[in-house]
Amino acid sequence: MTKTDMIKYKNKSVTRYALCVLPRGFTLAEMIIVIAIIGIFSSLTVINFRGNEKVRDMDNQSRLLLDGIKRMQTSSLSGKVVSGQVPIAYVFEINKCSSNNCTYILKAKTAPDVYIITDTVSLDKSIVDITSNKIVIEITPPRSDIKFYLDGLPTAEPDIIISLKHKDDQSVIKNIRINRISGRMDILSQ
Repeated sequence: MTKTDMIKYKNKSVTRYALCVLPRGFTLAEMIIVIAIIGIFSSLTVINFRGNEKVRDMDNQSRLLLDGIKRMQTSSLSGKVVSGQVPIAYVFEINKCSSNNCTYILKAKTAPDVYIITDTVSLDKSIVDITSNKIVIEITPPRSDIKFYLDGLPTAEPDIIISLKHKDDQSVIKNIRINRISGRMDILSQ
């Protein structure tokens, strides 16, 4: 043992030695290994985050579409006045769309064949895939009765499903199901 490893203690007449561990830093190899491990974990996190970006986009797009239908349902329940008139129905309209500028339209029906457009919402990250070319959901006050129209013709189907696909990766799909009997609206994953 060297003098730096041992400390000499004197206590009255007895001399004692104790082992002293001198403080040292990390070696260069240890630092490189830790940095490499942190780099690997952070790169995996970034890859995982980017991989889920399309799924998050579709979650947001499906919530945006569902929000439009629910706004019309809420307007019907509350009897929302539009341009100084009480509508006889509140309408959600969406067309089949395979381009980058898919939209849905919210309208207030103030008289037969008379509509006031209240909002137009763009679905910029998705395309709309529906069984017909156009779906119209008409919600009438005061009890929010729901009627479906496919390509302008009424249908007695209890449910309709609107499919949204990501515009860049059409394998990422969200379906919105609307039940006209119960008024229930759900987002379904593919």
